[in-house]
Amino acid sequence: MKTTPQNRIYLFLAALLFLFAACDKNCLSEQTTTISQAAWHQDSVAFITVPITDTLSHCSIILSLRHNDDYPWNNIILSITAKSPSGAVMRDTVEYRLTNEKEIWNGRKSGKWIDHRLAFRTDVQFLQSGNYEFSITHLMRNAKQAVVSPVVLQGVGAVGVRIEKATSWE
Repeated sequence: MKTTPQNRIYLFLAALLFLFAACDKNCLSEQTTTISQAAWHQDSVAFITVPITDTLSHCSIILSLRHNDDYPWNNIILSITAKSPSGAVMRDTVEYRLTNEKEIWNGRKSGKWIDHRLAFRTDVQFLQSGNYEFSITHLMRNAKQAVVSPVVLQGVGAVGVRIEKATSWE
């Protein structure tokens, strides 16, 4: 077979596709919800359903957050409720720092968006298969106002949940 520029491009694209597929082999499930008009109102709940079929592997629950430079804070506080297929409920409040000490975003930038993967739980074993329901709200407040009122997070475009097989370093 003669190597032409067109064949090289196809070979390069095939190798790139293989590389991307191999990099994500630990992902068991990932679901994301888009925030309308990139403005997440505190009263808006992001509902995410994640199907789980693997009850043997130890997993990590990763939260994904996508925002742009309109996001005004260097952190985020989230309230997370997880409900198992049997109806068992777990609630938690977590805070994540989104910038480093130089106030540069920690996430991966792609165009105008910054994507963060935030570790929520590690070394979790799902005891039953089925749909796990996550509800996520933000708890950010505007400290400059005399009366604390719900805040609209400008610049937040999406929030999600990703289930990965736990790696040996966790």
